[in-house]
Amino acid sequence: MVEIPELRPPELRSPPAHPSPTRKFLPVAGILCGVLTLLFFKAQIKNVLLGFFRMLEGEFEQHPFGVLLFLGFLFLLVQSLMLPLSLLCVTVSFLFKAFWPAYVFCVFSGSLASAAIFFFGHKLTDSLLLHLQDSAIVSMLVEETTRSPLKISMIIRLLGVPAGLKDYLLVLGNSPFHAYICSAFLAHGVFSFGSVLLGLGIEELETIFVEGRSWSQKSSAEKFTMIMF
Repeated sequence: MVEIPELRPPELRSPPAHPSPTRKFLPVAGILCGVLTLLFFKAQIKNVLLGFFRMLEGEFEQHPFGVLLFLGFLFLLVQSLMLPLSLLCVTVSFLFKAFWPAYVFCVFSGSLASAAIFFFGHKLTDSLLLHLQDSAIVSMLVEETTRSPLKISMIIRLLGVPAGLKDYLLVLGNSPFHAYICSAFLAHGVFSFGSVLLGLGIEELETIFVEGRSWSQKSSAEKFTMIMF
C-alpha cells in the first residue's frame, strides 16, 4: 500500500501528543501513598501485637491450659495456610520462660498439625493430581517418594520454606504416613530450636519496639522480632 503524504501546511498540522504532567506524577504519588500507608499500618500492627501478647501473657498466668489449646489451634491454622511458624514458637517460649517446655510444645504442636494436614490434605491434593497428572515434576516426585519415601521426605523437610508447604508437597507425592510423620517430627525439632532460643532472649515485650537504641545495641531476639513485625 502506498502512503499518501499529508498535504496540509505545517502550521495547520496537529502537534504530537505529549503526556500531561499529571500523568508523569501519578506513579510517584501512588508509590508515596503506598509507602505512607505501609508505615501507618506497620505502626498500628505493632500496637495490636503488643496488646495481643500482653493479653496472652496475662491469660497464661490465670488459665494456662486454655491458652495452650488456643496456641495449638494457631499452630494448625498457620501451618495449614502455609505461613512460617517462627513467630508462634517465639511467642510460646516467651510465655513459658523455659526452654524445654516451650521446645516440646512447639515440636508436638507442629507434628500434630502436620498429621492433621496429612489426613485432611488428601481431599485437596487428590483433585489437584487430576489436573497435574501429566506434569513431569509431579510424576517424578511421586515416583521418587514411592522408591525412597523416608529419604525424599527428609530432603523436602530440609527445604527453607514454611512447614505447611512441605506438608502439602509430601501429601501430593503420596508419601506414606510413617515416613511423613517421622520427617515432620525431626524437622520440627530442628527448626523450632532456634526460634525457642530467640524467644527466651526477650525479657520484656516493650523492648522489642524500642526505637531509641541503635541496631547494634539490640539483641538477636529483638532484631528477629522487629523484622517479623
